[in-house]
Amino acid sequence: MGKWWEGPRPGLTKRERGLPRNWFLRAVREAGLHVESAADVGFQPFARAWCRVFGRSAYDSNVATMIDSGLARLFRWNYRYHTESRLGKLRPTSLFMVLTKKNDVGATQRAA
Repeated sequence: MGKWWEGPRPGLTKRERGLPRNWFLRAVREAGLHVESAADVGFQPFARAWCRVFGRSAYDSNVATMIDSGLARLFRWNYRYHTESRLGKLRPTSLFMVLTKKNDVGATQRAA
């Protein structure tokens, strides 16, 4: 889980790091869910720079959110759970997904 005792980390709860993407996607498949759509977000270098320049979160602005999403997609190739270099920090840090499951009739429905 990392050094959770060293204090808060931006974007995370007190003791949270998140789940490795491959582990999470495998758990989704094993649960019988289907990924209807997915989006990489959270390009931290941009979000931090935006906050320094404008004094508020990048996610309070539609324009900044769109730029963040574009940068996250652009650098998806560089996804790593643990970074080992400065270049490794240029990656999306979050994944949002819409999941569906089959009901008794066989049609899909959105998971709660």
